[in-house]
Amino acid sequence: MFTPKNYTLVATSDHRSENTFITIGWPAAASKNYAEAVAAATEQTNQSVGNQLLLTKQDNDQQAGSASFVLSPANAQAWVQYFTQALDEKAEPASAQATVAIVAPETVAQSFPEPAPPSAFQVAEVTANLQRYQQGSTEHIIITGPEPATKAGSLETFVAMCLLMNPANPLVASWLPAGINLQPMRALIEGKPHIIWSFSGDNDESKETLEILGSVAQAVVNIPETYSETEFEQVKKFAFSNLSRSHLAPDDLARFLAQYSVMGWGVDALLDMHRIDSLSLEDLAPAFAGLVYPIGAVLGIDLG
Repeated sequence: MFTPKNYTLVATSDHRSENTFITIGWPAAASKNYAEAVAAATEQTNQSVGNQLLLTKQDNDQQAGSASFVLSPANAQAWVQYFTQALDEKAEPASAQATVAIVAPETVAQSFPEPAPPSAFQVAEVTANLQRYQQGSTEHIIITGPEPATKAGSLETFVAMCLLMNPANPLVASWLPAGINLQPMRALIEGKPHIIWSFSGDNDESKETLEILGSVAQAVVNIPETYSETEFEQVKKFAFSNLSRSHLAPDDLARFLAQYSVMGWGVDALLDMHRIDSLSLEDLAPAFAGLVYPIGAVLGIDLG
């Protein structure tokens, strides 16, 4: 079986359509290079195998770029196999991680290996960092650190984020004084997956601000011991509902697989989403610890 060197390949079968759906995703930092490589590989494949594309679409935003193809059944397997190898030859070495996601009938999907573990680029060491600035009377603090999904689990980290940010019960906001905002986000920085904590508020006392951050981080770590099991069941339903959007149609699944891989969130969250039912709060402990690790690191506190 072909295993690419310069991007991650994810292939899964879907019986809902006879067509094959492909999405290629790449970090925005590498947008021009990968867009050109995809165009060149597509042209070469069409010339060698024949043009079987029913639809093409390209999207770009501040985080990532993508190109999506739909292939008719005729020669789909040959087209995909040729294209994936051509792209591997034309793409630059994985200094910025790209992903090819394929959702296809089993006869096409089975010719590709199981999803590979995260690339060396995705798990490259990311250090915790703090940036602080003032705008008028408002203080802003940005704390960044490594995305925890690789070590703590894709699904576990997704559910942990849903628990923290559930609109029906915004937990982080409930711990903050009035006028203070603190929000976790998952994003790419220079193409590498990060967790970002963004703080803002009218607060002139530096010590008090840092104490607030430290207390929130400790509260997050303590969630497995303090959170209601009944409320956790509701969080799991909310998380499952969110992940279910990726399975509405095969083209949606290909798009989400590419996005989750490029962003470092992990495709297991999508391919193994039914495991949510069996998750316990204790299973999420490494994810909670990983999410607030940057806060503890920059403040120099042991979160236990």
